[in-house]
Amino acid sequence: RIAIDSYREVINYVGIDDPTTRRMLEGILAMEEEHAEDMNTLLEQLGKKSEPAKPRSAGKSAAGKRG
Repeated sequence: RIAIDSYREVINYVGIDDPTTRRMLEGILAMEEEHAEDMNTLLEQLGKKSEPAKPRSAGKSAAGKRG
């Protein structure tokens, strides 16, 4: 997100004075936004697949299960 904000600031700074640089930066910004969306989707998918380990209750130890 820091990169995205930085590109937006530079694009605003360049303004209309340098349209070539502005278009180049807008293209880079679009790619950065796409990467951020991809990363967010990946993190959501990983979060759904992995569940935290369930704690064992104090009364059920491995030795207690044997007999």
